[in-house]
Amino acid sequence: MESSSPDIVNREYQEWIKIEGVTRQYLACISQALKMYLDYNTNVKYDPTTKDEEFYCIYSVWGNKVPFLSEHSGPAYIIAQELFLLAPGLESMKVAGMYAIFKSAGFNCFKEGALDELKAELLSKGYPIPTIAKVPLKAD
Repeated sequence: MESSSPDIVNREYQEWIKIEGVTRQYLACISQALKMYLDYNTNVKYDPTTKDEEFYCIYSVWGNKVPFLSEHSGPAYIIAQELFLLAPGLESMKVAGMYAIFKSAGFNCFKEGALDELKAELLSKGYPIPTIAKVPLKAD
């Protein structure tokens, strides 16, 4: 997020997104299993629209009681907590990656105004703006 070089940001983003994708997929599976347990074995009500990381931070204690899920409860909780706490940085990384893709491509490969909307969303939430997003948008 500190570099203004599209090549550096793009390379780092491509490496990170692979890790984040697998991590989110794992957490989604564990969260879904816990939701099924709660639905069929308890009277616990939860908001089904809650993001997986927030859901698991709140309901992870139930995961300790579920056969075959309890062994995943600790790692899933750590992942959920990190994704929840690092949300501002992760969203900023996503924006940095998209700006790097735009600048590397040499043409606007995104829907008109999409990058500006993402940047505005970061600003509205008070999240950090990546260095590459501070440079005016112009295809090279």
